Amino acid sequence: HRWGWWGRRFKSSLPDQKIDYYKKIFSIRIMLKSNFSHHLYGFTDLKSLNERGPTVLSHGKGIYVYDIHNKKYLDANSGLWNACAGFDHPGLVEVAQRQYSKFAGYHSLFGRLSEETLILSDKIIEVSPFDDGKVFFCNSGSEANDTAVKMLWMFNERKGYTNKRKIITRINAYHGVTLGATSMTGKPYIKEFGMPLKDFIHADCPHYWKYGLPKESEEDFSIRMAKNLEDLIIKEGPETIAGFFAEPVQGAGGVIPPSKNYFDLIQPVLKKYEIPMIADEVI
Repeated sequence: HRWGWWGRRFKSSLPDQKIDYYKKIFSIRIMLKSNFSHHLYGFTDLKSLNERGPTVLSHGKGIYVYDIHNKKYLDANSGLWNACAGFDHPGLVEVAQRQYSKFAGYHSLFGRLSEETLILSDKIIEVSPFDDGKVFFCNSGSEANDTAVKMLWMFNERKGYTNKRKIITRINAYHGVTLGATSMTGKPYIKEFGMPLKDFIHADCPHYWKYGLPKESEEDFSIRMAKNLEDLIIKEGPETIAGFFAEPVQGAGGVIPPSKNYFDLIQPVLKKYEIPMIADEVI
């Protein structure tokens, strides 16, 4: 028997529920020991991981998650900011079950789409600041940003602007993990992957409290950021710039709101050189 003497020893003294719990823990420990190197952990301190092992979570309830020992944690990040309604919201569970029993999902190729896709597209435009527009659904923010870059490049190719390919983002920005989105990310660690790729450049980070000069007001700092952006555009050549991407609030960079009047000051610069701005809005 798989459990051998271990299972027999505790069976007589523990209720079945407790035995099932210990069997589960024992099984997971065997799994971790044999497959510890089979799972690739993202954004993890490997030294600490090797010393203490991973935290294995079993379920979530509201804003809390629980590990396999039923220890309770407040998940202040809401997963990756994607569980803002909690991990077991009854309304979401009910809707998901109902939808999966009706139609689990469908693509939007060949002129086809699901009824729900049509309804959600209209709703997104309704609550957006735009009177009209198109909604393109993606699997992730990384894919969305890569798609936006591809669209810019496609438009320019169609117009004959074959040199208009450079993408400007900002230092400390985070835009994703795919090749294009990683190149857009303005973090030092992207160099570990040989990034950024060609045609991806980074402007200043509008973090006044970190990069403001002595006695420089917040508005003067924003004016300097706009001037530096224009200098960068001129240096690279306006005819080579396809677009400017920015998070309204830099999320992974530290939840950094822009300095006062920052976007009001850079918009005229971008408009002057006919450079579209794409908002990578997460927060």
